[in-house]
Amino acid sequence: MPVTAEDVREATREDPIIQKAITYVLSRWPVKQLSGDMQQLANRRSALCIVNDCLMFGDRVVIPTTLRSKILHQFHSGHPGINRMKSIARSYAYWPNMDKQIVDFVKRCSHCQKAAKNPPKLPPVPWPNSEKPWSRVHIDFIGPLDGTTYLILVDSYSKWPEILPIAPPSTTRTIKLLNRIFAQHGLPETIVTDNGSQFTSSQFREFCLQNSINHVRSPPYHPQSNGQAERFVDTFKRAMLKSRGEGTTEDIIERFLVAYRTTPHDLLPNSKSPAEMLMGRKLRTVHCAMKPKQVAQQNPQMKNTRIPYEVGTKVYARDYRHGSDRWVEGEITKKHGNVMYDVKVNQEIWTRHHNQVRPREAKEKEASTKSVPLDLLLDTFQLPPIPPTETTKSSTQVEHPSGSVWLPRRSDRKRRHPKKLQVNPRLRRY
Repeated sequence: MPVTAEDVREATREDPIIQKAITYVLSRWPVKQLSGDMQQLANRRSALCIVNDCLMFGDRVVIPTTLRSKILHQFHSGHPGINRMKSIARSYAYWPNMDKQIVDFVKRCSHCQKAAKNPPKLPPVPWPNSEKPWSRVHIDFIGPLDGTTYLILVDSYSKWPEILPIAPPSTTRTIKLLNRIFAQHGLPETIVTDNGSQFTSSQFREFCLQNSINHVRSPPYHPQSNGQAERFVDTFKRAMLKSRGEGTTEDIIERFLVAYRTTPHDLLPNSKSPAEMLMGRKLRTVHCAMKPKQVAQQNPQMKNTRIPYEVGTKVYARDYRHGSDRWVEGEITKKHGNVMYDVKVNQEIWTRHHNQVRPREAKEKEASTKSVPLDLLLDTFQLPPIPPTETTKSSTQVEHPSGSVWLPRRSDRKRRHPKKLQVNPRLRRY
């Protein structure tokens, strides 16, 4: 049942703070400084009045403490957001710290949190700059184009691309093509791929182990983490659309590779071409390309916008099972690098990117401080027992319940009598 004016009037009679405020409104407010909720009411004394035994703040009723929880549930009917719920509450009710309690209430609503929007996306976190050619390569598939799927490989240092047809894509055919490429350029130190079945099989894992290659996979449903390959795939698709009808697919791909490999790249040092970075020389071509402007790779605003989660943090993680897209409760169990986390959800471990995780407020705040017994603190500073040397115990000795004598802890500093000032009237100074 909704809260009525009669409910507010009955609860007001039982609320000592509001009753005292009503007394001050009818008489006069004290000059001395008040505390807590009473001081907040005193700050608004000019707008307080009494209507039918209810304390009013303008046209808003002051809600007693016992009804505030029920009022919050009533205002949250329909699950409005924080700002909308504040607007509703400010039209009808008031009590000290009402806005803060509304924020906490909405954050603790599990239905609202599971249906919430994605958190603000982080700026792109670039991969570490490679120090030499062919140290890290990014791999992806594209297609089918005219019925053929292609294997895409890009060197992160030189941006040198490789495009090879593969139909249909499988682990065995992928390994065969990679062996052909590695026979020309050597084995890379790291391979970056998505979570396709060709890269998650035990056969591909064994291939990487035999060649001492570190295999890194991007998080599920987050292709941006393999951005080097994704950007080249987009470039290749647009080039194929522009060149449609200018020859066979193989001819178009060959012309595109020659142009891309020999064109100065604005992300490379001194705007060199991928061929210069990989081979140390310019390839002979029939045309020259103009230098584009160099674009900075680093984002100066990246450092202060990412708030990492620590192990044990309560979070909400995206649930992509069965085509759903909702938030579920979980807990951070492990960190991988800067933006990857293992999240425990219902006894399962999910791997999620930072953009797929959002913080979760605890439903109840539990007190974490406990009192320490006084006798435990006193026992901490006990000294070893010293047997008495005199038949009569001094007044400074303390009898322990076990019967042994304990001496008080004192400094072993040597004490000397102070030298008093001897006044000599013949001396003008000391």
